Amino acid sequence: MNTIDTFATKLFQFFVLFFFTAAIFVWYGCAVLLPLALWFQLTQALMTVFGTTFSVILALAAIIAMITYLSKIPKLFDLFLQTGFDVFNLGVANVRRVGETFATKGSS
Repeated sequence: MNTIDTFATKLFQFFVLFFFTAAIFVWYGCAVLLPLALWFQLTQALMTVFGTTFSVILALAAIIAMITYLSKIPKLFDLFLQTGFDVFNLGVANVRRVGETFATKGSS
């Protein structure tokens, strides 16, 4: 019975760790893909007025201007990274708590 409890504990810890890892990937993945999505949408919107090449150049200029503006905001990048680290630390704490919970229930 102890082997089954250990296996169930490790399996549950894996699922918790997988959930928080996926959450971190989504967090940073959205940040990476957001400028690309905005560039595509701006290009599509500007193509109704301007030609294709000029629309791509205007949209790229707008995205570069937005990124430059956001990079000048103090502590924004650190805040973004810290939020990801907080999610990671929350996941580690939950995995430890699950292990401790199952360990105390198994010993009593």
